[in-house]
Amino acid sequence: MPDGVTLAAAVIALGLVPLLWSAAIAAAHRGRAERSGRETGVLAIMLAPVVAALVFLAMGGSPSAARTTVAVAVHIEPLLLPAVPSPAPVDGLRIAMLVVLAAYLAGAGLQARALVAAQRRFRRVAAGAVPLAGRPGVCIAATNLPAFADGQGRIVISQRLRQALDSRALDMIVTHERAHIGRGDPIRYAALAWIDAVFWFNPFVRAQTRKCRLAAEVACDAAVVAAFPGMRKAYAATIVVALRHAAGDALACTPAAISPRNLGDHGMRIEEIMNPSPRRSKRAVFTLAAVLALPVATLQLGYAQTATGHQPFMALPLHGPITAAFGKMHDPFTGKIRFHNGVDIKAPDGTDIVAPAAGQVTAVRRNDGPYGNVIEIDHGNGLVTRYSHLKTIEIANGDRVAAGQLIARVGSTGRSTGPHLDLQVLRNGTPVNPAEVFDLKTN
Repeated sequence: MPDGVTLAAAVIALGLVPLLWSAAIAAAHRGRAERSGRETGVLAIMLAPVVAALVFLAMGGSPSAARTTVAVAVHIEPLLLPAVPSPAPVDGLRIAMLVVLAAYLAGAGLQARALVAAQRRFRRVAAGAVPLAGRPGVCIAATNLPAFADGQGRIVISQRLRQALDSRALDMIVTHERAHIGRGDPIRYAALAWIDAVFWFNPFVRAQTRKCRLAAEVACDAAVVAAFPGMRKAYAATIVVALRHAAGDALACTPAAISPRNLGDHGMRIEEIMNPSPRRSKRAVFTLAAVLALPVATLQLGYAQTATGHQPFMALPLHGPITAAFGKMHDPFTGKIRFHNGVDIKAPDGTDIVAPAAGQVTAVRRNDGPYGNVIEIDHGNGLVTRYSHLKTIEIANGDRVAAGQLIARVGSTGRSTGPHLDLQVLRNGTPVNPAEVFDLKTN
């Protein structure tokens, strides 16, 4: 099971950072809905950090990306996730994060259940609708729902609404729905509904999906006004009639002439029909996104790495000059060339060695031949660190450790020429260069 720090990193990467990001974008984009494509672009900008984190997680966290983001992640993460001095709080953090994840999944499950039920209802209504004579592609349904376009390109209108509309008003409703079909709104609205379900906790994303729907409705209203010149007032009256006959039945998952559920949105549509306003430039939103995209993406990658096994460590186990690098070296005792599986970090006898990240102690060996006193810590997802030539060991086998926790002190046990730490990193049992996961410099 992932430790508390890993779970917290995932929550931050997929929840907290995107929430703050979407709040900033929403503040820059405040005001009435603009063109449909622009509103969709703003929504895409809001969701970009989550998409970036999910893509990185799906890739498993590449080591090359880890090296590019380690510096930022190492400096930012301790501010948001301070090191815990003992294993007990880490367990508490894990429980807290599991509760948060459970609450999110419960909310998303309820939203998804309601959405699936709504979609099934619309499919049943569409399946039971009968063609309207003289109106190709238009069907009449007995259920009192707003006019909507189904996934097969048909327009479904309730019998009650049909009876309330004259021929001209019906033409306007049909024109509106055909505009939805031409724009691909049935698929767009379904996607927006699922975004609402997934991001049920994020009011800024949900407000933006509402703007996307409203902008689509305004675009279809404009198509009707263009098709029926000089009849703005009549079309506004038609929307009022349709709203009265479908009150309480409008759902966000299907494009319809009366799809917005907020009465203020209907008022805005009618105002736009009667007095169209010029579209204002929203370049400030995209300028802000361009300025903030790089640091936010970098932070996202850092936390996504922490949520995988290829995480940048939060601290160096020991600071000091590197006296032997990873790879081929001259053995100081035999003078022969051999392969060094780690790096040697020189430090005074008794210097503290700390855990670079949370994990579980899987091995504690004393007087282990040429390695002397040894510790191994499993950090999850196949990543293990090994510490050799220790003077003292401050933890026990099976302990859970937190980032920055004291685990041992520098010594010269085993086959050693002086006080130092032999630091090794193993990924799935294979030694890798510690420089891939630590910011190490050879002196």
